[in-house]
Amino acid sequence: MISSKYSNRLLILVIFLTFLFLPKNNLLASSDLFYRDLKTGMMGHDVLELQKILNKDPDTRISEIGPGSPGNETDYFGTKTKNAVIKLQEKYSSTILLPSGLKSGTGYVGKWTKIMLETLNILPSELKFSTTTDTIKSEVKNILSKGIIPQEEAFQGIFSNDLSIFGISHVKIKSGDTLKISGQGFDSDTMINIGSDYTVKANITSDKSVYVLIPNISRGVYQIWASNSTSNTKNTSSIFLTIGDTTYERPRISSVTPTYANKNDTIIITADNLDTFGNSVFSSLGTIRNIFSKDGHTLSFKVSELPKSKAFFENTVVDRFTVSFSVKTKAGTSINYGYFIIIK
Repeated sequence: MISSKYSNRLLILVIFLTFLFLPKNNLLASSDLFYRDLKTGMMGHDVLELQKILNKDPDTRISEIGPGSPGNETDYFGTKTKNAVIKLQEKYSSTILLPSGLKSGTGYVGKWTKIMLETLNILPSELKFSTTTDTIKSEVKNILSKGIIPQEEAFQGIFSNDLSIFGISHVKIKSGDTLKISGQGFDSDTMINIGSDYTVKANITSDKSVYVLIPNISRGVYQIWASNSTSNTKNTSSIFLTIGDTTYERPRISSVTPTYANKNDTIIITADNLDTFGNSVFSSLGTIRNIFSKDGHTLSFKVSELPKSKAFFENTVVDRFTVSFSVKTKAGTSINYGYFIIIK
């Protein structure tokens, strides 16, 4: 059973990974905005982008008026920018400071700070990371004890209570098949829009999930967004669906063992719809690719194989870290997420 002490860190990491592994935004693989580390005195377009991202959140805003304020960002990294970076680092300390063994912000924009900045840049400005969570429901605790985070639960407390889409059951599907959409704020008036030209009445199962039958439309890639009588998610949704000749079933993680591990342990993941060859695990400590599954239901790897595990065990002062991850096959990224906690 995961302790409440680490539930906040887990939730932040889950949200981080959710956006991290969108197909077009693999932040660990590349950094389009921040190709270098940043510090006081530097100038450049990346500094300008840094200031814009910091200004999205009132908690990390550089200045209320004048140079550096929203709409008046500059390309110079000065004292005000450094102070705003410190606020960011301390607000998301579990994701930025903890992996580096730091207890307070430095104002230096290094690896973990850049990853968080890239993640925040993907999020629409009105979507906030949460630094606190409500008490996890007993049924969710039972699921978490197996090392699984359901898609419906991963975003609790992260979004406002407005209409939102968190994810979809398939990333590639054929006309005539059923698509499940996870989110919140769904009601009897909710419609699901496929691109700009197709609208389907949602079959509501709860305020967190709906089902739609994919109509007979042309093959292609379509944005999926929701609308009701008061709002829509068209300008905030980064969910896209490929409609083609075949429906690909995304993997679903059913268990992770052990949930507490050291550097010499082997992590065993049980999941549906794995490929024989080419499975990948995308985690908060890096990516392991081309993992073999002999039966299509299990795969395994050693903790020491995670690219950033060595840095944790050798270069940090904390004694444990929550590793959250998704599994990717040719059908797409897993519909839910897994986690385990590494201990020195």
